[in-house]
Amino acid sequence: MIIADTGFWLALADQQDTHHQAARQKLREIDERLITTWCVVTETCYLLLKRKGVLAQSKFMESLATEQEYTAIKID
Repeated sequence: MIIADTGFWLALADQQDTHHQAARQKLREIDERLITTWCVVTETCYLLLKRKGVLAQSKFMESLATEQEYTAIKID
């Protein structure tokens, strides 16, 4: 299991991010499911909306909903 934080998702979503290529490469290399928390999803959505707009936010949410390699979990 690999836990992805907000920084990873932001880098993956933003081609101009200095860590974008590294995030894409890491995503191709891993052979485990990515786990994230709903707190991270919320933070990522907020930052994507503020920095890149509603389209970037929507693409992120769609990828979480459709990609079988990603799972968001609730932390109690």
